[in-house]
Amino acid sequence: MKEMLLWKLKTAGIGVWLGISAGIIAFVCMIMGATGKALLDNTGFGADIIIFVIVGMLLSFAAFFLRFDFWQLIPTLFYSLAFGSVINGGAAVIMDKINNVVYSGGDFNSVVIYLVLFGISCILSIVACFMRPSRQTKSEAIA
Repeated sequence: MKEMLLWKLKTAGIGVWLGISAGIIAFVCMIMGATGKALLDNTGFGADIIIFVIVGMLLSFAAFFLRFDFWQLIPTLFYSLAFGSVINGGAAVIMDKINNVVYSGGDFNSVVIYLVLFGISCILSIVACFMRPSRQTKSEAIA
């Protein structure tokens, strides 16, 4: 078992590592949102965002063990859904800031941080879709 895990670590391609890093960034953002300021004053961070991030993160870590060429598309879908939910929930706060009124409430700085971190997570996951899930060994490169 230990040898298999070491072999998986050794042969993991950059696509797998980008997917895992996207999952870690999304998870950190989810923890910040769930324990910190809500998107709007009268709502929580959103159970949908939490579910999307947890499922996407688990699927990203599953890509470490399941090396399919298009596996990274599935976590990308969940990170994109979480990013869309943040955009949908944070749009009112951004409009309040632009129009200089307080209608929805919420913290503009938190919304921007959530948008940037989820955006980075989505971009990393999309880039991982175009990378190999495993490294090419020397014998495969010669053949």
